[in-house]
Amino acid sequence: MEAKLADGKAEILHNKWPGLWAKINHDAVKASGRNDLFFFMRAGNAMNQQYCQMMWAGDQNVDWSKDDGLPSVITAALSLAMCGSGLHHSDIGGYTTLYGLHRSKELLLRWAAFCTFTPVMRSHEGNRPGDNHQICSDDDTLRQIAFWTKLHVALKPYLKHCVETNSSEGISVMRPLIFHYPEEAYMDVHDLLGNPVTIVEKQEITAAEVAEILRTMDSNPVVALVTDNAPIPSKDQLVKTLQGMLSLKVFSNVQPNPRTVDIDAIQDDIGDCNVVIGIGGGSVLDTAKAIAMFSLRNP
Repeated sequence: MEAKLADGKAEILHNKWPGLWAKINHDAVKASGRNDLFFFMRAGNAMNQQYCQMMWAGDQNVDWSKDDGLPSVITAALSLAMCGSGLHHSDIGGYTTLYGLHRSKELLLRWAAFCTFTPVMRSHEGNRPGDNHQICSDDDTLRQIAFWTKLHVALKPYLKHCVETNSSEGISVMRPLIFHYPEEAYMDVHDLLGNPVTIVEKQEITAAEVAEILRTMDSNPVVALVTDNAPIPSKDQLVKTLQGMLSLKVFSNVQPNPRTVDIDAIQDDIGDCNVVIGIGGGSVLDTAKAIAMFSLRNP
C-alpha cells in the first residue's frame, strides 16, 4: 500500500512519528483508567520524555559485538540518559539470530546479570529459538537465572525508589559516571556502581582492574580490606598486589560468626575509609558489609 501525505512533507512526519506514536499509546492507557497497562518503544524524539513509559534497546544480535550485541545496550542506555530518557531495558540474551549467529549460554547469563539491575528484567527466546541457548536449556542455567531473578525481586524497593527519582527529578535510573565521576561505567542513582562483563569467556577481574574502577570514584580512594587469616596463597598475593596500587588498610583477623562488638572493634581499628573490600567467606563478607554500612565517610 502506498500512502501520500496531504502536504507532501513525509520527511518531517518521519521524525515526528515516534513521538506521536508514544502519545497515542500514552493517551490510550490513560483513557482506559487502568494501572496495569504498560508499553515500551525503541524509537523516539523529544516527546518521548513526556509520553513514553519505557525505552527498549531493540533487536540486538545474540553476540558480544559492540555495535549491536550485549555491549551496545549499555551504550544505548547511557546515551538515552544524556538525552533525558531515564528508563531503559533490553531483551535478555538479545534477539536477532541471523547470519550464523547462535546465542551461547555464557552470553545469556551475562546479559541476565546485567538486566538484574535495570528497571525491567525481561527475557526473549530470539527470532530463531532453536539456534539459541534458552533459560530452560539445562538445570545449571535455570539455577543461575533463578538467582538473578530473585535478586531483582529483592531489589524491588530500591528500583522503585530509582524510578521515582527519575520521575520527580528527571535523573535517569542508569546514568553515566560522568554525572558523578569522569570515567566509563554506569550507576543506578548514587548507590550501585555497575561494571558489567561484556567480553566473552572473561572469568576473572585483575587487581589492576579493581584499582582502576575504584579510582573512577576517587582519585585517591581510602580502601579498607577485610579478610581472615586463612592461608590461601592467591588471596595473600591479591592483597599484596592491591597494597602496591592503593592506599589500603588491611584487617585480616575476622572470626567466624562475628558479633556486634567484633564489628565495632574492627571499625575502630580501620578508621575512616570510602571503599570497603571483603575477601573471604560468609563471615568476612558480612563483616565487610556491616563496616560499609556504618563507617564509610561518604555513604
